[in-house]
Amino acid sequence: MNEIEYHKEFSVFGKVQGVYFRKSFLFACHRRELSGAVTNDHKDPSLVHCSLKGNQKVIQKFLFDLENISPLNSLGANIVHLLSKPHNILWQDHQYIYHFGDDKVIRPPQLIRVNL
Repeated sequence: MNEIEYHKEFSVFGKVQGVYFRKSFLFACHRRELSGAVTNDHKDPSLVHCSLKGNQKVIQKFLFDLENISPLNSLGANIVHLLSKPHNILWQDHQYIYHFGDDKVIRPPQLIRVNL
């Protein structure tokens, strides 16, 4: 039986802009066989809006990892707080989008280590 695709919207606060958080997030989605979308908040440099699609248990574990792994990459990306409520950005309107299974994987530059 096919599993129902789960969708989760949330926002993260912390050191998340200017440290390749968005590309690290999408690369971590690829590693977990999830689809992801991410957008910097244009008013608050400590805020990024995220969306995930995929297996519910995998998404829940990913959210746990986002809050508990520090730093998230070798540039010091770090989440201080995860706000688990809808941000009202449509999937197709995000700045970066990765659909699991796409040939094009969004990655940070090779010199950046992703800890997620």
